[in-house]
Parts: sequence; structure tokens; C-alpha cells
Amino acid sequence: MINLFAPDRPFSIWMTRLFDSVLLSVLWLICCIPIVTIGSATQAMYYVALKQAEGEDGYVIQRFFHAFRRSFGKSVAVGLVMMGSGGFLVMDLWLSHLAGTNFFRMLILVFLVLLFLWACIIVYVFAVQARFENSVLGTVRTAAGLALQHIPQTLVLLVTALLPIALIPVVPILLLIVPGLIPMLSAKLLLIAFAPYLPSDPDAEEDVEEEVEDET
Repeated sequence: MINLFAPDRPFSIWMTRLFDSVLLSVLWLICCIPIVTIGSATQAMYYVALKQAEGEDGYVIQRFFHAFRRSFGKSVAVGLVMMGSGGFLVMDLWLSHLAGTNFFRMLILVFLVLLFLWACIIVYVFAVQARFENSVLGTVRTAAGLALQHIPQTLVLLVTALLPIALIPVVPILLLIVPGLIPMLSAKLLLIAFAPYLPSDPDAEEDVEEEVEDET
């Protein structure tokens, strides 16, 4: 008889990942309370998810807070840049809609395109911050380069993020799963994009500290 709960069975693996997603979500929600720490909390989630996707299972809580403290200032800055730029675009969209003239209707299209490009960058930017050492501007530029180089993959990452988020207003309890689930579902695709910039030596140091901006 097949034991579904054996550690190496798919059911057991998926249940473990689901539990890890809930744990990551709770940690993320707690660490996002100060608002300005959203960037650091998000890159910490991606750090844990990427490590697990590489087969390096470990203590989620310890690994999360290790990543949360690592490059804290840069992660906070990346988060503020992305939140500020996204908020600016949403505000411009709303004001253009309120204006209602033909000119502002054309601007709505422009802002929608910019918002789409912003979304393409954000699905990479915190993972880039989690995996590579770079400047704030370098991290954003690297994420933009990866988004353009891997367009089909970028679209899949967008759907992977947007669909669960869209379900939260319908099923609010998903707020305890979705934040951590998105990095878990995205990690394998992200590693494919990162592959040219990761060391091939399995004994390489844990944190890759290299500039990738000029290569993207």
C-alpha cells in the first residue's frame, strides 16, 4: 500500500511547501507592518523560495530573518522605489480618468503600458535583490533586463502572481497563503533566468555577490 505521507511522496512534498508558504506569508505580513520594510520582507521570501528551489531545504524562519537582515538598507530602498513608482503610475491613471478629455484618455493608454512594464520588473526585482549583490539602481536595471530577455517567462510570472492576488478579495483567508505561495511558484522559472549569472561550482559560497547589471 502506498503511503501518501512518506517524506518523498509528492503529496507530502506539496503539503510541506504549502505549510512553508503559510509560514512565509505570516512572517512577511508581520515584517511589513512598518511599511518601509516591505522590500526587505519580500526579498527575504524570495531568498527562502530560491534556496528551496535549488534543493537547499532548511529552517524557514532562520533563513527568512537571515535574508531580512542581509542588505537591509538596499532592500528597503528597492521596495520604496518600486512602491513609489507604482503608486505614482496608479495616481496618474486615476487623475487622467477623472479629467476625461481626449488628451487624458490617450495618457491613460500610456500609463497602462508603463504600469504593465512596472509589473514586469517587479516580478523579478526582489528575487534579483535576494540572489545578487548590486546597487539599488543596478538591481532595478537588472530586473528590467531580465524581463525583456525572457518575455514568455515574464508573462507566466505575471499570471502566477496576479491570479492568486485577484482571489484574495473573494477568499480573504488566502492572504495567509498567497504572499509566500507566489515566490514558491515562481522560483524555478526565476532560477532559469538567473542561470547564466550563477556559479556552476556547487561548492561556491552561499550568497552570490557579483554585478550582473552590465550583462543584462
